[in-house]
Amino acid sequence: MLVKEPCFIQLKSSSSTLVHVPKGHTIFMPEQLVNYIYHLHEGVVGMFVNTDGGHEILTKISLPNNFLGLYAFSNMDNFENHFHYAEARALTDVKYCKIKREEMWHMLDDREFRAKVL
Repeated sequence: MLVKEPCFIQLKSSSSTLVHVPKGHTIFMPEQLVNYIYHLHEGVVGMFVNTDGGHEILTKISLPNNFLGLYAFSNMDNFENHFHYAEARALTDVKYCKIKREEMWHMLDDREFRAKVL
């Protein structure tokens, strides 16, 4: 799916950035501070965790129009630091926009915007 127009996040956001990455690229790592939320436009992203025994496990597959990094919103009422629980890795070439987490939080206060996201 080729994105020909800005997505609704890019139209609403002053800080969003459109990013293209190749297959195999790591978008974020576990224990990395959550600074951005990612809206997937094209491609497939896998979420990976490592077991105590050192084995890598694919825990989730994200497709276009999914968000990555929303896990950090589960306890974001007080804007404390939050960290990713897994590695997000491009399973194909990927295109996504990223938005600062605080801006996404404020955008979710807008009822019309929230209806598009949820």
